[in-house]
Amino acid sequence: MEAGLRSRFTPTREGTTRAVCIPPPTYEDESVFPGNSKSIHTDFASDNVASWTLGAWDGFLDEVRDFSQQLPRTGSFYSKPDTTVEPISDASGLAMDLQDGLHRLGRNISAFSAQSVVGWPDICVEWRDKDDAPALLVGIVELDTLPAFPPSRIREDSVSSPTSQFWPVLNRLREMLALSGGLRYGFVTTRTKYWFCYGDETVLALSPPVDVESVTLACFWYLMALSEGKEAKPPPMKNVWNVGRTTDFTGMQDAMKGMVKDLATTLLADGSSSGGQVHEKLEFWSSREFELGRRLYKFNCDILYAKLRNGGDEVVLKIRDLGSHRSCLRDELERFVKEVLAYKKLRRIQGRAIPQLRSYGFMSGGMFAVLVLSYGGQRRDFHALDAASAGRYGEEAARTLHMIHHQGLVHGDLDTSSVVVRSEEPLRVTIVGLSRAQPAATAKEFSREMVRIKAGCGMTIKEARKVRLHYSDDDDTGDDTTPSG
Repeated sequence: MEAGLRSRFTPTREGTTRAVCIPPPTYEDESVFPGNSKSIHTDFASDNVASWTLGAWDGFLDEVRDFSQQLPRTGSFYSKPDTTVEPISDASGLAMDLQDGLHRLGRNISAFSAQSVVGWPDICVEWRDKDDAPALLVGIVELDTLPAFPPSRIREDSVSSPTSQFWPVLNRLREMLALSGGLRYGFVTTRTKYWFCYGDETVLALSPPVDVESVTLACFWYLMALSEGKEAKPPPMKNVWNVGRTTDFTGMQDAMKGMVKDLATTLLADGSSSGGQVHEKLEFWSSREFELGRRLYKFNCDILYAKLRNGGDEVVLKIRDLGSHRSCLRDELERFVKEVLAYKKLRRIQGRAIPQLRSYGFMSGGMFAVLVLSYGGQRRDFHALDAASAGRYGEEAARTLHMIHHQGLVHGDLDTSSVVVRSEEPLRVTIVGLSRAQPAATAKEFSREMVRIKAGCGMTIKEARKVRLHYSDDDDTGDDTTPSG
């Protein structure tokens, strides 16, 4: 496509379609980790045997051909993806191609975070059908060269080859589809060939590899129509195979524990926190152990309601995607470990000033780092408050922040989303997002955060600097018996 067509589109008032354009992948030297760090998220199993079913979607192109007879005969509709872009721009370039083409076909495309997928696929297009049910199309852009294998050969390669390139890619795609809930569609691409797919509870079905010369927007439009239910679900696959192989799950756990131990040791040596042997309490879950609910927030990580299937406890999950090209593995792991250490340092005020840390570990093998937290409260639009209410919320937020400061830490990343309201009468707030908490270097850091949190609750800077806190004996953080997790 022409470069001039790759612009972002402003959503209309009634538009309900969203798309995510992921920035170009970035990489860093990951040699600080033992072994091959890219392998930590390749085996998403709960024991030593990973098994699932692969189907051959042999009729995909014929179905697209039949479907395209219903579509407008415009040249722009059949535009091919631009294959001249340098590999580093694969994900963002393809996303913009897809955005532009679907917009010109009448879809309202804008750049918002997809709300129905956990984690960060390379490309994600989300929209809502007439019943407001999410419809989702996800894409995995594999920058390494995948051989042009049909599904039957992919199955053989995944089972027999310890270094199969398809195994980690398809496992990641399966997990993304499963965590989206229900039936979802997607694709894997190297930008020169595509495998289109759908996944449900029983099978991941792949088309034969499609050369880029044969790929038109009709392929993507057909998947979107399937997801909306406007087209009948593809017929049952005639060729299906079990894809199972023995995995070194114990070795993967040991590698993850080793990485966490190394990072915790470094952070503790810097005086960042206290908490001891955090790697010894790591847990490893399958995504099926949680019943995922409504998303509370999505920015650099996913925060959503969930229920434990074993016991039924309601919790909040904070999930970091370690398998995405979108972020550096070491940085995401460091934020995860740093937050665990901060919660342990602040164990005496868990459940009061901050959420309670119930447990922590990894889900879907090493694909996601997860904190299991108690519910902290609801977000508020503090800027809509009058002066009196802003002062009330500001003072309570500052009193809560003081409990953190009393333990020698500054939050490190305060903004309006860091304060949630636990109750209105009496007013109680909770401070969340501790992945950048650290010891204060000077007393001024405490005062700057105090001003910032009060201003974030709607107070003017002048008032925020003028108000002084008066702490009672009830604010002493030494008497809390909330478990530390």
